Amino acid sequence: MNEKQEKIFQHAANVQSAIEDMLTNEDSDFYVNLAEEDDGDITSFLTGMCIAHLQVLMKLCHIKGNYLDGIHIENRLIVQYLMKYGEIEK
Repeated sequence: MNEKQEKIFQHAANVQSAIEDMLTNEDSDFYVNLAEEDDGDITSFLTGMCIAHLQVLMKLCHIKGNYLDGIHIENRLIVQYLMKYGEIEK
């Protein structure tokens, strides 16, 4: 793995850590108890997480369209990554 890939994965790990903290750290202002979500149905949480992600992406990329426009950009970024580096390591 090269330096650029390491940087990408470090950013991914940081975001993942922040989300996991939100789900496990009861002292966090952003704590979400998934067991209490609509009788264990986490669909509303997952939908909210997706919308938040797209809002950040669209703001950073100055996208004026709708969420599908944001998903399009996200897909392009992933395809660019895969074309440059091959498959994503596990």
